[in-house]
Amino acid sequence: MQEENVQGESTAAQDPLASEQDVASQPDESEEQTNAAQVDESKEAVGEVAHDSAEESTEASADETTEDSAGESAQQAAEEVAEEEAAETATEEARESAAEPAAQETAASPANSAPASSEGSTAEQAAEHEASEQEGETATAEAPQSDEPTAEQEIETQPEAADETEGEASAAQEAPAKPEAPKVSFDTFDLQKPLRKAIDKLGFEHCTPIQAQSLVHTLQGHDVTGKAQTGTGKTAAFLITIINDLLSNPIKEKRYLAEPRALVVAPTRELAIQIASDADLLNKYSGLHTVTLVGGEDYQKQTRALDAKPVDIVVATPGRLLDFVSNGNLHLGMIELMVLDEADRMLDMGFIPQVRQIVARTPRKDCRQTLLFSATYTPEIVELSDRWAMNPIMVEVAPERVAADAVDQIVYLVTTADKYNLLYNLIN
Repeated sequence: MQEENVQGESTAAQDPLASEQDVASQPDESEEQTNAAQVDESKEAVGEVAHDSAEESTEASADETTEDSAGESAQQAAEEVAEEEAAETATEEARESAAEPAAQETAASPANSAPASSEGSTAEQAAEHEASEQEGETATAEAPQSDEPTAEQEIETQPEAADETEGEASAAQEAPAKPEAPKVSFDTFDLQKPLRKAIDKLGFEHCTPIQAQSLVHTLQGHDVTGKAQTGTGKTAAFLITIINDLLSNPIKEKRYLAEPRALVVAPTRELAIQIASDADLLNKYSGLHTVTLVGGEDYQKQTRALDAKPVDIVVATPGRLLDFVSNGNLHLGMIELMVLDEADRMLDMGFIPQVRQIVARTPRKDCRQTLLFSATYTPEIVELSDRWAMNPIMVEVAPERVAADAVDQIVYLVTTADKYNLLYNLIN
């Protein structure tokens, strides 16, 4: 009994160990079962994916087969259409005596492109293009002729329109223009022979408007106030008057030096030099002596010119003229004719006070002939003319072109020290 109890206890003692081993082995078996289940699931998933891919490949191959068959069908249909159209075109060509090159190219293109093309779309485009051309030709043949001119007819009519325009322009030019004032010849005036010879030598045949209007009065001894622009011939107008008067009224008694008979006052040295040059040309056969007195020239040289022989005409600027008069090197008591050229510029440049001093040294206005020329008639100019001239006759000539329109005028305001640098830069 004791042995049975001991065995029972040992067995009981072994049973817990066995039970523990059984418990420990149970998780391993469950894990193996779980892994096996996962493996099975993954195999099933792979099988499904493979099945799907196989189905897709099958569908794709089926689509490709369908597309190929559709392309072949479209190509065959396009070839049939092309052949039918080629036959129709050949029939039309047979009917016509001369087929157009474009129709031949169109008929040949589908026949050549159908076998060479690998895609059905090219044949279809060619067929559509040919069909559209045939429709256009049919519509053109059936359309009624229009009365409207074509582009070629319009181009042909353009020269006619141009001829008509030219004809109208020539007719406008041939239209009677406003009658011009009759030209006045220098032969109409009683001029001295030496002066007339010089005028002929210069090639002057007819007077300019300012010359024709002023010489009529000035050659008779009247005072004149003329409105004329530069370049209208006013210089020759008053020089002819001066020279003709001096030649017509020579001084028989003894003359003294530095006592001119005529005086011309100009605002700038350039204008004074130009007037003196013109005077020398007109005095070529008269023997009259002209002296120029301007600033910027040798004073002693000008004095020697006055002392060389009796002077007939003095052309001067206001400043230098007043210097000679103030120094006693020039006497204005014998002036018979006085000309104030471009009086408006002298007024603008501030020379009028100097001119007044000069005029005061000359004989009274009833004992001399006074000619005043200006580009504008301002109240100041009219006042000066009434003060210095004796009942002046107003002569006005409309300018053909204002000087400001033809000449660019620029004013530079600089100091005296910078004038040379400015001039140097402008020249360069």
